[in-house]
Amino acid sequence: MSFSKENITYFSLLSDEFRLIIFDVRTKVNILNGLAERIDFFFKQSFSPGMSSKNIEIIEDNIESNYNVYLIFSKVVVERIKEIFELEKKHK
Repeated sequence: MSFSKENITYFSLLSDEFRLIIFDVRTKVNILNGLAERIDFFFKQSFSPGMSSKNIEIIEDNIESNYNVYLIFSKVVVERIKEIFELEKKHK
């Protein structure tokens, strides 16, 4: 069970802003996990025997585009985590 699911009852004690950021990070991490699975799938497909050069090119394009989206979402997650630390400093 994930940390957030185990501690969901304690979330009500947090500010609305803090909870919103936490759920946004969780959502984006789920998206990142899905992208990683897609990248892994395409990578494994690239080793299929008898793959045409056109299909290999398509697979490589899919891997690159998924990595680009992964990069964008990972940057957003890092920024949102920074916001959590800033909120924590503000509330001390």
